Amino acid sequence: MLNQAQGDRAILAKQLNISPQQMKYVTHTEAGEGLIFYGNVVLPFVDHFPKDTELYRIMTTKPEEIQKVLQERILQKPRDGHTTDESRPMWKIGG
Repeated sequence: MLNQAQGDRAILAKQLNISPQQMKYVTHTEAGEGLIFYGNVVLPFVDHFPKDTELYRIMTTKPEEIQKVLQERILQKPRDGHTTDESRPMWKIGG
């Protein structure tokens, strides 16, 4: 469970039996902070994942970051070094 709105926090705390100490992990927190539920165990976590890695770029769910990655991929040249000029094919068939 990640950061929640105040009304939602109160409902979730009651329904899931979350202690006030555990609620600190879902109250006005940053990305990468929250609670993991496993059976009857509630485990607080803080994971400030480095943003300058390929793994982060693959896993992000932030729309603005996904858009940036997609734009960068569109602008990349194919591996053979040719541009995506529509007047010539990007690959050859049969040699």
